[in-house]
Amino acid sequence: MKKSFKTVVSFMLITLLVISFSSCSIFEAMRENALNAGKIEILDTPEKEKIIAEYNRILEASLDKAVAVKENISYSAGSTNVLKGEEEAGLLDTAANQIKNFIMSANPGSAEYWVKGAPEGDGEYNTKTLEESLISKFDEASLLGFDFNRNIATENVTDDKGENVTDEEGNAVTEDKISDNILHLTINYFADELTVLGEGVEAVTNENGEEVEQTTTIYAEPATIESVFGSNKDKEAVLKNFECVKDYITVSDYEIEYKNCYVTTDTNLEAETVSFINFQKNMTVTAKAEGVGELASYGEITVVFDLTMTTYYEFTYAEEETDASSEDTTSAAEDTTAAEETTVEETSAEETTLTEEETEETTAEISEETSAEESTAA
Repeated sequence: MKKSFKTVVSFMLITLLVISFSSCSIFEAMRENALNAGKIEILDTPEKEKIIAEYNRILEASLDKAVAVKENISYSAGSTNVLKGEEEAGLLDTAANQIKNFIMSANPGSAEYWVKGAPEGDGEYNTKTLEESLISKFDEASLLGFDFNRNIATENVTDDKGENVTDEEGNAVTEDKISDNILHLTINYFADELTVLGEGVEAVTNENGEEVEQTTTIYAEPATIESVFGSNKDKEAVLKNFECVKDYITVSDYEIEYKNCYVTTDTNLEAETVSFINFQKNMTVTAKAEGVGELASYGEITVVFDLTMTTYYEFTYAEEETDASSEDTTSAAEDTTAAEETTVEETSAEETTLTEEETEETTAEISEETSAEESTAA
């Protein structure tokens, strides 16, 4: 018991000594890492006219670099209206949204595919080729517009001495700066245009009698939408899905009108990699149906609802090697650990050579010092 106590005390003293000698290099490395992190080189945003070309170049490189690309397809439906002629179809219209929510809770149409890097093992995974996916370079000629932005951070302005600059009221002066090298890009397949008033058409005015600008939203051609967001499923196959409700409603036909479809994607300008691509296909579906059985009294009805198909691609890359500064910190920590282990081993070796007499003497000294301290405290 006495020997164990002395070993613990010795280990604590040695550890403190080692840390005292080595902590300077460790903390210095930590400070250097923090400074290097704050000195990240922020790359300029490409010029607007070069944005799409630059993205296409990085996308091509990303498909080569990525170890895995996963596709996730999901659907969501907006509010549903059931019409009898031009009017809402009473109770059937009231219950439509509840029925829609029940159906959508089962995530119909949802699916996952691996475009690249499907996991190995006994599991079964759906796969697609790159040509079967939606991933492709953007055709600038088919775009109706695009937006891009960077992440912004607000920082205090400092002088040559590193002190915060303040205004006349003593408030810190701040400025907005780009904080990283991520470029957010949104590709639009719709656009708002000012409405040109025809001859004899009165302009719309607000409550103050001031003329209000009117806009008209234009959408890309259906062929363009389908080339980017994928073609729709075969109509006959879709109509067969409604056979489960044929005792109440029969659906004879439907039409799809494309709305504000767009694509969002993030690009790391420094690593030249694409993080994700998200295709948002927004549609309005108008179905012709007829009530049968208990709903026969409704006759011919029209069901209208908004439908969104989301196709999300996630890119995964191999872990990059740690930078030199991280290696320096790790090396310093390893040196400290090695020094501690070596010193403890040496101490343990010395402990085994101590005679029983020396151990008793050391223990007695510790006991006397502890008794003296207790007497003083009393």
